[in-house]
Amino acid sequence: MADEAVRVIGTNAIPTLLEMISASDSALDIKLLKWSYTWRRWARRQPFLRIAPIPHLPSYDALEASQAFRALGPQASVAVPDLVRLLDQDLPAMNHGHIILILADIGPPAERAVPAVLRDLHASNPIRRGNALYALGRIGAAPELVVTNAAVVLGDPDPYVRRQAARSLESFGAEARSSVPALVEALQKWSLQPAYPRRFERDPDDPIVAAQDALKAIDPEAAAKAGVK
Repeated sequence: MADEAVRVIGTNAIPTLLEMISASDSALDIKLLKWSYTWRRWARRQPFLRIAPIPHLPSYDALEASQAFRALGPQASVAVPDLVRLLDQDLPAMNHGHIILILADIGPPAERAVPAVLRDLHASNPIRRGNALYALGRIGAAPELVVTNAAVVLGDPDPYVRRQAARSLESFGAEARSSVPALVEALQKWSLQPAYPRRFERDPDDPIVAAQDALKAIDPEAAAKAGVK
């Protein structure tokens, strides 16, 4: 219902959403939240006391703004310059992550955000690196930049990042042909490592499966030569 309301309001909601997406919790907010949990645990043992609701933190506004932006999808393309500006600020990791996923949902109209998103490939947090690759694949722009960087990240130590690197390359199809040697090398290397804990016979979360799919999408002939069926 809330998503539908945002779609009806449309881009008129964007100025308010931009304010909300940068909201973060202060040290005092966190202390108050912790205190409220302590108080609530005590109050439950006192039937004559009314238990107050959990405080509404600024970070809840950021989460709601993220959901609203993502409901707008490509309609939110007019906000891309402001979202890029926010990425250049020292926002908390949660807010930064929200913005990356918003740009992913905006898709190709977020092309101007590619350089800012690429910076996250050097982040220390693997979730941040992987989410950046996911966004770059969804945006699908600037293949000359993204393909080169994603091919390098195939060597990342984290399986989530490797998988997202392969999926990002797959999204570019034949435009990612320059990554074929890196994909073949990655498949050979990964096959010698301990098996990924698969949930299914052909688990899409397995980096090897992702790399095989990417190779078939980019260069079917090279995939056949590498033994990928």
